[in-house]
Amino acid sequence: FKKLISNKKKLVEFEVIDLNENCSIIVLKKMPHKHKDLGNFTILCTFRNCHFKKALCDLGASINLMPLNVFKR
Repeated sequence: FKKLISNKKKLVEFEVIDLNENCSIIVLKKMPHKHKDLGNFTILCTFRNCHFKKALCDLGASINLMPLNVFKR
């Protein structure tokens, strides 16, 4: 699909392509709707006799860091 979008030549043949949600956004040039930040994701956690009413839940999100000079390349 990416080749079809980036190709500047006119297409002579027509082809039916199934589009998923991400592809249709590119074709329609629409941005996805933004949702407000729901804040911290907390859960009730009990460990033996200790109760934590607002324990933070790790959703597995990660941040990748790189040196600035690598980013500028």
